[in-house]
Amino acid sequence: MIEEIKRQKDFINQKMAEEKGLIRKGDYTLYEKIERIYREGLYQVLAHYFDLLQCDKVVEEIHLDFGVVPEERKNPYQKVSPSKYFYIRNFLFIEKLEKEDIDLLKEKEEVDEAVLEVVKKTYPEVIRDNYRRGVYEDATTTCYGAMIPKNIIDSKNLVIAFHCGKNENIVRGKEFMENLKAQKFFIQEFSRTFERKLVGKLPVLVTVLEKTYVDYL
Repeated sequence: MIEEIKRQKDFINQKMAEEKGLIRKGDYTLYEKIERIYREGLYQVLAHYFDLLQCDKVVEEIHLDFGVVPEERKNPYQKVSPSKYFYIRNFLFIEKLEKEDIDLLKEKEEVDEAVLEVVKKTYPEVIRDNYRRGVYEDATTTCYGAMIPKNIIDSKNLVIAFHCGKNENIVRGKEFMENLKAQKFFIQEFSRTFERKLVGKLPVLVTVLEKTYVDYL
């Protein structure tokens, strides 16, 4: 995850992160450690509102040959997710935490009640990607992947990405194309239903990225 953190450095408030001890002379080790424990805690907090493992079951039971991404092909965000297909795509801006919360989290090796309390009260702001040109802005968007309209999302939203791997059975020809069309329709409908069900249940809106990172080849 350190490489991903460095890739996001233009959107991290470096000065704030350094003042809070999260970054030291270009060393992001502590930032990464706290990001990991926070992300694990966020999955547990959100499990009270939606079950990603149940979402996996729905995908598997539709029998549309969604492959699972091999461990070595997973991106850093996927590797923390308990789900085969879904994961939280937001970068976590840990520097926004209060110093006392950072001090608490840096002593933790696993999620406990204290970690969950920090996550519950802070995640709407921690997921918010709104640091631009040295200031925090009110209205911003974030692009996840290729610069196309469906990937440009309000930076306040919780973003759940869907990622499947290579088809296991249907590999070529007309059957493949028909299955691909059915997969697209299923994910679109699933995403809309998922998003609608969570309106008003969380302090943030939820957006599902529909097959942004599919690997069929």
